[in-house]
Amino acid sequence: MTNDKSIKSWLPLALVIIAFVALGGYYSLTIPLWEAPDEPSHFHYLRYLLEQKKLPTPESGFDTWHHPPLFYLIAALAVSDVDLSDYINWRRPNPKSFIVDQTNPTDGPPGIQLHSRRELPPYRDIPLAVHRLRWLNVLFGALAVAAAYALAQKIFPAQPWLAVGAASVVAFNPQFIFTSASLNNDAALTAAFSLGLLPAVAIVQGDYRWRQFAGLGLLAGLAILFKQSGLALVGVAGAAIMGAGWQSRSWKRLFKWSAWFGIPLALLTGPFYLRNALLYGDPFAYKMHRAVHPPTEARTLWDVIGSVKILNRLHQTFWGYFGWANLPLPEIVFKILLLIYPLALLGLVFWGIWGRRRWAKPKGGAAPVALLLLAIAVACVIPLRYIMTFGAFGMQGRYFFPMIAALGVVVSLGFYSLLPGKWRSLPVMGLSLALFALALWTPANIIRPAYPYLGDLPAILQTRQVERADNFANVIELAGYSAGLNESDGRLKLTLFWRALGLPQQDYTIFVHLLNPADGALLSQDDRRPLDGDFPTTLWRPGDVMRTVHTLQLSEAPRPTLYILEVGLYNWKTGQRLPLFQDGQATDSAVYLEYLAE
Repeated sequence: MTNDKSIKSWLPLALVIIAFVALGGYYSLTIPLWEAPDEPSHFHYLRYLLEQKKLPTPESGFDTWHHPPLFYLIAALAVSDVDLSDYINWRRPNPKSFIVDQTNPTDGPPGIQLHSRRELPPYRDIPLAVHRLRWLNVLFGALAVAAAYALAQKIFPAQPWLAVGAASVVAFNPQFIFTSASLNNDAALTAAFSLGLLPAVAIVQGDYRWRQFAGLGLLAGLAILFKQSGLALVGVAGAAIMGAGWQSRSWKRLFKWSAWFGIPLALLTGPFYLRNALLYGDPFAYKMHRAVHPPTEARTLWDVIGSVKILNRLHQTFWGYFGWANLPLPEIVFKILLLIYPLALLGLVFWGIWGRRRWAKPKGGAAPVALLLLAIAVACVIPLRYIMTFGAFGMQGRYFFPMIAALGVVVSLGFYSLLPGKWRSLPVMGLSLALFALALWTPANIIRPAYPYLGDLPAILQTRQVERADNFANVIELAGYSAGLNESDGRLKLTLFWRALGLPQQDYTIFVHLLNPADGALLSQDDRRPLDGDFPTTLWRPGDVMRTVHTLQLSEAPRPTLYILEVGLYNWKTGQRLPLFQDGQATDSAVYLEYLAE
């Protein structure tokens, strides 16, 4: 019977985790390559480990050099069998993105990359590695979800809906799913921090076995080695251990417990901090980091927490600002999500006055809940300090995710305490279902439409009326064309289908000349760069398929029944045409297509 109860108690968690993993996979498949914060830099780090067999320094050439190595070591092992040599050919910056063009606002075109259908399944090489690592992070995210559930069960074992709500707040936060479905070290940090709260809560509940302290030290060390923001867990651990020492009234026990905590922590983090101290004269490498990335927009703490604009930005990026923090949920959704805070706070007030003695008695008294509130506060210190130093660069809700499991428990407790008696679970259930619906709706309606894949048309080459195979210098092929006349305005619409054969070294402009077949006279012309310059040919890669649409004005009546279309490419800087090859030899500089006007 006990086993049956145990299975039933963990069945809701299994369902939430299955839903989270499914959503994580959905988001991972939807997010194009490199369209999540710092994905290229994180990928650089693990490539550096695989190629150089040493930790990076500021001279290594990527922004994530200062991060601890644990996540990247795990990531490098996960993709060690994948060919990563073609990395540079998978980086095609969008010339209109706010990162490439500093004159564009951050709320402009969201994509920092240009994307082709080569990124889509079946994956190989670089896309295979990135998606494998995204799945690794989905698993880390699932650990954070499980930790939230376990925390609620540990503190409120008689209220199963509290655990479901806590797990759901974590699992169905669209931004957390997005972060867990991307390549970064945030998901691993969040998992270690969330799991670390379990032994911390056990300690304040009176469990003073050595394994709780050692486990807390181990998880704190892992959190720090994932990302230095994990230092916040040391603060939470210190409070739990000091509280245990106060309860025991024994300096000897306090020293022993501190040693059990500190030894695994020191063994794990000591080598990394010693290396930093020897290289940079600073165990945290903070001075070097500030030298490489000088502080901007310095603010006081009150400038941050007293600014409605900043707090609103943090609220939005905590729940749903995708891409490189430039692709938001609709404004109305953010306004609805704002209701979570006052409702949870109101419920917590009800619980504090009546509930902690009646409908939701915490195991171990109020101390475990107080520890979770402390964990939320402590986990906010480092990101707030980051905002104070680096301004807008640090205003990202994902930096606050280490405390999301604790927040999930607290929010669930608040919602559980809003209604009386048998209705108590309804607000928790409603919040969970609403967040799940939002998380499910987001990829198809917010993320996917923002990133057009070049050549992302149904069976693009099948739309050709005429198939061709004209080879321009072994780098670009005219694969076909279709043409049609608009009788109302006398314009000819010509659609050209191009396929990349190699790696073009120049930016070429496509020219189309409409010629009179009788005397070769130029009747009309249209010269344009691919996608009007948004996809220059230097960014084309073998296998890319592109179409360009050209509109040409036909001559006034009487019109010829047959037109000749001269098509080719030229270097827009020099005017030199790209030669047409046949049997490996240059034979011309254009192809000549026929159009019969009916």
